[in-house]
Amino acid sequence: KKSGFYNMNMAICLVSTLFPNVVLDQIPALPVFPFHIDPHRTRLQDFHTPSLTVMATIHRLLSRDEMKRDPKAIETIKIQGAGVREKEVWDDSSVMEKSDRLEQTRRQGRTIHLAEVMA
Repeated sequence: KKSGFYNMNMAICLVSTLFPNVVLDQIPALPVFPFHIDPHRTRLQDFHTPSLTVMATIHRLLSRDEMKRDPKAIETIKIQGAGVREKEVWDDSSVMEKSDRLEQTRRQGRTIHLAEVMA
């Protein structure tokens, strides 16, 4: 029986779900909380046996044009922006051109990590 032909995103999703310790070791992860079994509900499937279940979420990133045309996307970006400002992760007073920041960092002999904002 031949295997399916998957695009790169689907292949990465499947492989990282089946072999997380191999694929995801180099990717920083958010903290996770232990899964607690609800004793009051009957399970239709054994979710604790990896060979029986592949859990995955598949989505498609919006292009910048799609994002700008979608009011929900714009609202979500505004909410996320407000959240990072509230938590003081983003400081509007320190914003500068990327080239200027990189030059400043080189002069100071420092290492920095940059993020890209789509808004």
